[in-house]
Amino acid sequence: MRGGRGGARRPEPVPPRPPAAQERPWRRFAVTCAVAVVAAFGATAVTLVVDDERIRRERVTGGNARQVGEVVSAPDARVRTRTMQGGAAATVVVSPARDRAVVLLRDLRAPGEGRAYQLWLIGVVGPARPVRLLPVGATAATTVVGPVGDAATLGLSTEPAGGSSTPTRLVVLMSLA
Repeated sequence: MRGGRGGARRPEPVPPRPPAAQERPWRRFAVTCAVAVVAAFGATAVTLVVDDERIRRERVTGGNARQVGEVVSAPDARVRTRTMQGGAAATVVVSPARDRAVVLLRDLRAPGEGRAYQLWLIGVVGPARPVRLLPVGATAATTVVGPVGDAATLGLSTEPAGGSSTPTRLVVLMSLA
């Protein structure tokens, strides 16, 4: 509105916002929580898809293919991954219901002249149980081990070419829980 000549200019009143457009603090909080939940589930799904894809890319031969598929697709399957020195990786997919575990090893350092990697199942009590001896010099493998039974840990060691009855040089330990 304008007054007469030289009058001061009065600001126009701002109309109130309609109730639907008013922001409610609880709505913003609910939307933020929903976005966080979706992001968390999305990250978990991406991790599982990446691990599943990596498992599928690994070379599996003979009768192992069926066993690997059974363990990996089991509803109770749990995935554990450990990165080691030099970029090597060990992934274990364990299914208590199937009483088996799939072990994927890649880019391991050469075990040394006349040596081989050996896998062990280690319980809370009792001695470590040897479950697989890799070929001499092998630096990658996909294998099924079991029965897992009451083993709490999977171990990987380097051993003489014929293997050992107890681990001598453990390279990595991974929880199966």
